[in-house]
Amino acid sequence: SLPALIVSIFWMEDILLFFGYGRFIRNIGPKYAILSSLMSLVSSISSIVSALVDLNDGANFNAVFDFWDSVVGLILTFVAAAYLQLSLIGLGILWLVCDLVSAAWYVYEVGGRDLLKPFFEGTRPFSFLQSRGSLKLASLVLHTSLPLTMISVASDLEFRVISFMASELGAAEAATWILLSYVWALMESMFDSFASAAATQVNTLLTRGEVVEARRTSRKTRAFALLYGVSVALIVYATKDPIANLLTSDYTLQSMLVDGITYACVGVPFTAIGGISEEMNKEQGRYRTSMAISWCCALVVTLPCATVFTYGFRFSIAGVVSAVVMGSTTDGMLQTVLLVYSNFHSASNSLQHHARDDLSTVDEVV
Repeated sequence: SLPALIVSIFWMEDILLFFGYGRFIRNIGPKYAILSSLMSLVSSISSIVSALVDLNDGANFNAVFDFWDSVVGLILTFVAAAYLQLSLIGLGILWLVCDLVSAAWYVYEVGGRDLLKPFFEGTRPFSFLQSRGSLKLASLVLHTSLPLTMISVASDLEFRVISFMASELGAAEAATWILLSYVWALMESMFDSFASAAATQVNTLLTRGEVVEARRTSRKTRAFALLYGVSVALIVYATKDPIANLLTSDYTLQSMLVDGITYACVGVPFTAIGGISEEMNKEQGRYRTSMAISWCCALVVTLPCATVFTYGFRFSIAGVVSAVVMGSTTDGMLQTVLLVYSNFHSASNSLQHHARDDLSTVDEVV
């Protein structure tokens, strides 16, 4: 977030000029990029706190809070776009204020529940330099977080490249892509939190050696994910016209948005079950395999298909959306296959072994 903020302040206008954007975009782009970087910084800090709360049996609290936070954010966005007639910068300021208020309220809630109390000792500046055990613990954290970081980078780069391709099709297609991202956020708002909570539960069971219960929880969760994905897809597809009318009053955008929602709904059940499978694969310690699958699907399926559909066939926004659905569906199915054929006994033994190593490392720190 900090490097992105620096780039936004000093070089964003030059970057936009390099890509051939006009004066209006070059004037407004750096301002919004700064707001976006600040939002990313707030989100990153909140994610760190949320991860600590997950470790202290706060996954259910996080799931409920994230769901209502997403719902409130979407409602405010709809109201601002439909009635307040805010500019892009105005919307950016609104989102930043919402993120700051949400982060402050979240910290207040978890502080009142003492969910962060066990971690206060480790929040002191440079506490990881106090002993050899502290350095070893920091090394373990970096070793584990690197694959997860690369997964996030792959997802973010994929979205940026696809957004650029949508803008190449025209202003209407670019606007439709942005509006469609709101619909995707609505469909994923509750499920992401549920997936994180369920994966944390499976990790806890495996660490305790309760392999049978972990496998049963995994199956039930995948079944719920599939049911949820199908239900959401049917509901959104049935209401695609009212959703398009709510998001924009432009007939052209409404038509393209309806087409995009139709393609997006096709992939929702597959990405739902695949998303929770990916979270459970990570909780089993299979970060690198999960990362490799995500990168391969982005580089081999999504981006090539989007490139052909955009520059080869000159499809409308539906072509870009279908490429994303193809890539995310492939990723989801491969993640599911990886989970189904994973050895839960081996994963349990590995997690227990790492837990003992981590405990010995913490003892060295203490």
